[in-house]
Formats: sequence, C-alpha cells, structure tokens
Amino acid sequence: MKRIPVILDTDIGGDIDDTWALAMLLRSPEVEVKLVVTDTADTVYRAKVAAKLLQAAGRADIPIGIGLRFESDGQSEPQFPWVRDYDLAQYPGAVQCNFIITGHPF
Repeated sequence: MKRIPVILDTDIGGDIDDTWALAMLLRSPEVEVKLVVTDTADTVYRAKVAAKLLQAAGRADIPIGIGLRFESDGQSEPQFPWVRDYDLAQYPGAVQCNFIITGHPF
C-alpha cells in the first residue's frame, strides 16, 4: 500500500487533542509523517512536547519545524511539567527554528 505523506502543523501542548492526533498518525500504517511543525505562542515549548513524544515513540527520524516564537500561553501549557527538563538540543532528529510554510511542498 502506498503511504500518504503528511505534515502535521500543530499547537501541541495545549489541549490533549493534538498529542493524541500525533500518536494516532504515528500508529497509522496508511500515512507517513514527514514533518511536525509547531505554531502558536511559545513554539519552542510545543516543539519540546512533540520531540519528547516522537523520541518516546522511537520516531526521532521525523524532523521538527519550530514556527515563529511568541509569548508563553502560561495556563495553556499543561504539559510543561512533562517537558520542563527536556533539552530540545538532545533530540536525535533534525530541528529547524523559525520555520514558516509559505506554500505547498508538493
């Protein structure tokens, strides 16, 4: 079966919905996650959540694009305790800062 390439553009780390969405994509044989891009407010926090989840799932082969960083969401960062000490520089995969998608890559 030919797998569908997917780029996940996400505000992961707020509500649990995007965390579950990424987990579901990783377990779906019909899709191939090519890139995870974080957006909204503190995108570095969100990249840490995505990176730690990808690394725990054994999928550090998936690169992470960090969108433009703005102020923290504060209370909208309920997964902060989980990633407080996570060093994004230690993520085995590729991480690109200030990532902006301006058009379709395909």
